[in-house]
Formats: sequence, C-alpha cells, structure tokens
Amino acid sequence: MARILALDDNLRVQEEVEAYIRKQAPHHEIAICGDCSSVLDELKAQEVDGLPPFDLFILDLNVNTIGLDRVQADKSQNGLRTGWVLLMDIILPLNEENLHKVIFFSGWLRQLEAYINSSGASQHEKEVYEYLQKNGRLLSKTAGYDSLKVFL
Repeated sequence: MARILALDDNLRVQEEVEAYIRKQAPHHEIAICGDCSSVLDELKAQEVDGLPPFDLFILDLNVNTIGLDRVQADKSQNGLRTGWVLLMDIILPLNEENLHKVIFFSGWLRQLEAYINSSGASQHEKEVYEYLQKNGRLLSKTAGYDSLKVFL
C-alpha cells in the first residue's frame, strides 16, 4: 500500500483525482488536500503519529495560500505558484528524497516554466525543475488523469 497526498483547491478535481486513484490502485491510502494548511496538517500527523512517509505527492501549482506564511504567500505570486513554494519551502526541506516522489498535475505549467527561466528563480529551483521535467513529472491537466497512471 502506498500513501499519496494530492493537493488541489478545485473540489471537482479533488473528487476526480481521488476517484481515479481509487479505481487504478484501490489499496493506496489517499490524503486529499484543498490548501497548504491541510498539507501541513497531514505532514505533521505523519511526524507526530509515526505514520509512514508519503510515497507520492500530486501537486497543483495554482492553489490558495492558506497555511503559508506571509513570505511564502508573497513568493507564490497570488497563488499561481503555491504548489511550487510548498515543494521548495516545506516538502523538500523535510527530506530531499521527496523530490523523487513529486509530480505536478496542473494547468499552470507554462507559468512555472516562465518563472524558472526568469532571473527570479534560484539555481536550486532550476535544478529541481530540470529534474522534474526530465523525469516526466510535470503533467498538464489537459493530458487527463491517465497521465497519472504510471506513478500509481
């Protein structure tokens, strides 16, 4: 059994992602989060309750910033890069190995690419992005839910 955390603030997408995962991999445990606060709660419960680490993070980019501090919320560009900030500031600092467990499933990948190619992105962000890109971990929602299948 794998543990999966999915972040998307669109209720319809949350329901569809959960239904797709349950159909493809019914034995997996799924935590559906609608904001960063919920993700932080899940990560804290993992630590406090001694739960196994998540095996997969499915993150949207454009998510409300509830749960981020002011600096992180500002970095998210009014929510457009919330999933990215969550990865860089929270998920990776917990364990750099989490990078191998992350996929972005989003309709905002072009905006992320534009940011990465700008002077505002750090070298570390560029390296993380390059890894995700080279390993097929940047999935457009327009490709549909079947694009998630290989990771389940």
